Amino acid sequence: MKKYLPNGNIPLLIRELQNKFQVYAPQLEGKQIAFKHLVFPERVRLDYSLSFLPPAKLIIPFSYSKESATNKQKQLLFGVHLADLDAINYLDRIFSQPINDPIYQNIRKNFVIVGVDYPQQKDAFFTDQHEYLKSRCDLFLDKINNGYLAIPGTLLGQELLKSKYFEVITSQKYQPADKVNGNDLLKNIPALKKAVLNKNHPIWEEMAQKCLGCGICSYVCPLCFCFDREEKNTLTQPPQQLRRASSCLLKSFHAIAGGSNFAPTIKERFYNWYYHKFVRMVDEYGQPGCVGCNRCSTYCPAGINIYENLQRLIEQ
Repeated sequence: MKKYLPNGNIPLLIRELQNKFQVYAPQLEGKQIAFKHLVFPERVRLDYSLSFLPPAKLIIPFSYSKESATNKQKQLLFGVHLADLDAINYLDRIFSQPINDPIYQNIRKNFVIVGVDYPQQKDAFFTDQHEYLKSRCDLFLDKINNGYLAIPGTLLGQELLKSKYFEVITSQKYQPADKVNGNDLLKNIPALKKAVLNKNHPIWEEMAQKCLGCGICSYVCPLCFCFDREEKNTLTQPPQQLRRASSCLLKSFHAIAGGSNFAPTIKERFYNWYYHKFVRMVDEYGQPGCVGCNRCSTYCPAGINIYENLQRLIEQ
């Protein structure tokens, strides 16, 4: 028996969920969509194409520790796009193999995820995993003409479907919404890897002249997870080992004792970012460290476009 969520029932459902979970959802903040704690259900925006920061940053925020997950209310991410579902699914693999990270696992188990279909950006990458990804969250809302078809992925998702705000679907009501396919560049993994391995290509020097080395591309990327360690000491509490987000685009990231630096130039750091995503992560996990959300290109203050760079590398 299929169920769907009418558009008008979305705020009502969220208000019900707020009795059980701390709900985070996309909402308009100024001119940007922000994925943050939702107080007023009427403010939810499921028709967005991109949030500034990915919802993955709520799971591994810019500063976290093993105490981050203790005694917390269950948290629900409502309205996660397919690309960001892909990223969270990938992070689950990264933090479980080859070494299991208990800090990540303790935080991750507190999160319930409701995914949603969305209008794909025309220049965003597209993968073959979308039908698979719909099952990789607790509940997925697939866009239809008058609301969302509800697809449970877990037992918890089946429990969520018991809400009175989901209605039984009939063949007359069901009509899939038009889909927009994006760019297929990420499918050609061998070509991507071979292209990025060309360390002598002039593009690296050209981009080094443009790149500010600010690290924004890393901070908005749902799959950049590098961090520094810091010990927080207070007079009243035991010391905490904090993980603070960092970026391999920063010179300080590559600094070691004695004043040496493994990547002192922007060119080296810029190349390392591409090499990690399209060579190392392919070798380690079988797919690039990119889900095609296009945030790095959208928010780069220097206007560097990852798609244009990869396309140029492949063509030449």
